[in-house]
Amino acid sequence: MLNKLGGMCRQFLTLVFIEEKEAVEVCQLMQIPSQEAFRKRKFDCLRKMRKLVE
Repeated sequence: MLNKLGGMCRQFLTLVFIEEKEAVEVCQLMQIPSQEAFRKRKFDCLRKMRKLVE
């Protein structure tokens, strides 16, 4: 399922859910500027994933 997502979402969700990285570490690795931007990206990527499942 992750393969069908774009590269950015695939990497993001892999770091968050599979590798279980902390938000701060994911922000540093992916150059996400803030915790708010992290939450927004998580929301957007999970929404894309849900659409693929439907």
